[in-house]
Amino acid sequence: METLTQVASLVVSVAAILAPAGAAAGVVPRVGPGRALVLGLTSRFLRSYPASQRVADAQKLNAFIHAAASDNYIVVSGPKGVGKSRLVNSVVGNYFGVIHVSAAAATGHDELVNKVLREVARTHFMSTDPAPSALRVAWFHKLFFRSPVTVVLHAMERKPGKEPADIDSAARALVGHGLRVIVDASTNAMAEEAVKTMREVFLRMEPMERSVLERIEELAELLAALKEAGLDEVVWKVLGGLPSAYLQLNLNWTVAGNKDIESVATDYMHSRLTMAISEVTKSRAARPDVKPFYDLFVNNEYVDEGVLETMNLTRPNPDKVLRAVVVNGQVVRLVPADNAKRLVLRHKMGKSLPSLDELKMMS
Repeated sequence: METLTQVASLVVSVAAILAPAGAAAGVVPRVGPGRALVLGLTSRFLRSYPASQRVADAQKLNAFIHAAASDNYIVVSGPKGVGKSRLVNSVVGNYFGVIHVSAAAATGHDELVNKVLREVARTHFMSTDPAPSALRVAWFHKLFFRSPVTVVLHAMERKPGKEPADIDSAARALVGHGLRVIVDASTNAMAEEAVKTMREVFLRMEPMERSVLERIEELAELLAALKEAGLDEVVWKVLGGLPSAYLQLNLNWTVAGNKDIESVATDYMHSRLTMAISEVTKSRAARPDVKPFYDLFVNNEYVDEGVLETMNLTRPNPDKVLRAVVVNGQVVRLVPADNAKRLVLRHKMGKSLPSLDELKMMS
């Protein structure tokens, strides 16, 4: 680290001396070496992120990033809570020059591009166009670190009635500026047409396999307590492969002093089911015509998307109840968005929540 710091100081000094002369000769940009070095080194050495247990997905994402063409951007997508952000952060945590930018719903193209470029150049409080400064920083960063500045766009989930952010067009513009772009997006965060531009490289994440989830160190004590209390199967039935849900349950149990695991787990499962019932109810109220389609999930784990057409239906947009799964690159199947919604649809749950014993008996 000390050697690297000395090298960095030397590079800054040399760059600072050569930049004016080079700029005058039209060889290099005028300014930006200091910011480029600070960005590269701080993001690599002064930030740390927890490791992801999704080893295969991490390897695939890393391979995608390095194999993608200069005009491609990477999209990591999947249901809420499956560990997308942790995966992205754990992979890019080993890179130089990474910035993270949140993209709220309805954020327009110009606003989002401007926000990213200001973050690269650190010109948040200036009214001037950030592009020239950002491009100089990006130029020097690639010179020093032999890699582009990496921008992680965290697409925020949109509420009903809200338009998605212009992620796709902004990503195309940013890669056009020489930046590497990775989009971290839950299922409903991007418009459907945004995933058909032929410029994106997709890593689709599904709920975590149980064997993988059980290797998460932060959950070791919780999982042991659930198993000892005979609750591990029913909790998996409700929460499924959503590590974020297990982490929230673990937090609730910690707040309770790591006591009374049965009561804490039951309350949390009921809260998940209540939210699922609310989403299904709101979807049915907004689109009464989807009720016959939802009824198909009483006896089916999935329904082919083509059934919608035969029933003269379209999916709600955004769809908080179902999600699409691509099988063999061709067939699109619709499945409940998570395990809690699967139980709600299968058993037509309403206001009355099942007891713990009833939950254990449910299929």
